Amino acid sequence: MTKGAPGATVGRGGRLGKGERMARVRLLDKKEAPPESRELLERMEARGVMIINLYRALAHVPSAMAPFLKLGSALLSRAELPARERELAILRVAWQAGSQYEWAQHEPLAREAGLTEAEIAAVAGWERSAAFSPRERAVLAYTDAVAREVQVPDEVFEELGRH
Repeated sequence: MTKGAPGATVGRGGRLGKGERMARVRLLDKKEAPPESRELLERMEARGVMIINLYRALAHVPSAMAPFLKLGSALLSRAELPARERELAILRVAWQAGSQYEWAQHEPLAREAGLTEAEIAAVAGWERSAAFSPRERAVLAYTDAVAREVQVPDEVFEELGRH
């Protein structure tokens, strides 16, 4: 992903055109959300959580919102994969999928996890870059295999296992 106009993130497919939006689902403000979702959003805000667009979209389905938030929290804060490698994998999936939203949400998290601007820029062509350690390259190869083929070739899995 590269930056275009201020506030617009562009990916493999090019720039967001005039009138195009990343969200296809109407994003609910807290006051328009169903009561159960509103309560969750209020509790999150009280804890200092930034209400991102994903949460505003999830607010449409209160029965899915709480379990999704629990899963997301567990994956981001309790997973065994170190934050730097987790964010590398997420950025790579965002790049592969052309997901402007996911890239925009995780680019700042990648910086917080210690990735440099050069490393973030190298995610798109990581195979040709010397920016990553052997372990990070194994994580990126595994990520590509999962994102592209779903089934990971044995040699990719074995290389990841060595790290």
